[in-house]
Amino acid sequence: MKNRPWPIIVLALIQILMPAFSILLNALLVPVSPLTYLSLFIEVRTLTEILLFFLPFPIAGIAILAMKSWSYPVFLAVMLWTMGSNFWLWFSNEAITDSFVVLLLISLVNLAFVTYYLLPAVRTVYFDRRLRWWENQPRFAVSFPGSVKNPNESHECALRDLSEGGIFFESAMKLVEGDQVEVAFEISGKPFAFSGEVLHCRKSTHSWGGYGIKLALDKEQRRQMRDLVFALKLLGFEMKNAPEDLATSFQLWFRDLLEGKRRAFVPELPQKH
Repeated sequence: MKNRPWPIIVLALIQILMPAFSILLNALLVPVSPLTYLSLFIEVRTLTEILLFFLPFPIAGIAILAMKSWSYPVFLAVMLWTMGSNFWLWFSNEAITDSFVVLLLISLVNLAFVTYYLLPAVRTVYFDRRLRWWENQPRFAVSFPGSVKNPNESHECALRDLSEGGIFFESAMKLVEGDQVEVAFEISGKPFAFSGEVLHCRKSTHSWGGYGIKLALDKEQRRQMRDLVFALKLLGFEMKNAPEDLATSFQLWFRDLLEGKRRAFVPELPQKH
């Protein structure tokens, strides 16, 4: 689970392709061929009407695919606007069909999309940035000795993984979330020292604690860390959160879908430490 969740990718693509689905449905209701309907639609509609037909759903799909905090409100706004427009066209006798059943079915489909994105496991991904695992920077497994210090004491530590934004280490020093520390270590005789805030703590081996820190880097330190990460990649260090091959990831999701597993329908959120 190192890429964007496939259930959301697929539904986002459906939103992006929704204008094409609408053309096919409307052509079926008229009935004419889809190309004939599209030609007539472009000929008789104003530029504003054409844009309002083709743009809202792709905008909603792109917003969903971006998976940012603003994505959810944009998607809901498009869905509500679309459902409202459909009913207004029907009540004003401008709809492509006089069948209220067809209108109701279309509205129920839109409502199903809205309901899906209201599910806690789906909604949480959009509003909790820590759960967007595909945005995490490359994190390399390492085993370097070092030291950790705060204003009061200093202890030896062992680095277990690092990325451009954070370091995870083990140490006998007792730390709590929010503590400010500096971690120092050497690689091939070159010294490094980075400061940061403890974000999470967990038990580790031989009575040591494991601590993840978020780094606070100045411009020069960011350059040093980028160079270090690049060197680790060239040296073949294991990347702990490497994204899966897209085709393989899709095959695994499709298999879960055929087997009816829950994670095929909603994102499987990672466990917080």
